[in-house]
Amino acid sequence: MILDALRHERWVSGEKLGEKLHISRTAVWKHINELRKNGYQIDSSPRLGYSLIEPPDLLLPDEISNGLETRVIGKNILHYRVITSTQDAAAEFAKNGIAEGTVVIAETQTNGRGRKGRKWISPSKGGVYLSIVLRPNVTPLQ
Repeated sequence: MILDALRHERWVSGEKLGEKLHISRTAVWKHINELRKNGYQIDSSPRLGYSLIEPPDLLLPDEISNGLETRVIGKNILHYRVITSTQDAAAEFAKNGIAEGTVVIAETQTNGRGRKGRKWISPSKGGVYLSIVLRPNVTPLQ
């Protein structure tokens, strides 16, 4: 909710954020610091409050889902800075019953693979690496 407020207003008072969320200004400050740790550039001013300068250049769920209006795909987004393979993780989550449409996304894959098992080079900031859990209501061909 803090991030949403920062996206829609130039400056947001920590006091007003606290009142709106029913938390203290100290709790608002802690959440702002967590956002900063995740790469959000947030300015602060004693009389004005907080201002979002720039979101991080990362594939964070809050950034992906902001404005997303899909019914299934992307309602649940699992983000990793580094993962062996989004396909492997999505398959494991699917076996354990995770919701259809879950997106597993990573900044880097250490053991990604493409078609026919070919190695998929996945450097940081070199692309978008993701897999989606789908549960189509079709019978597989034998």
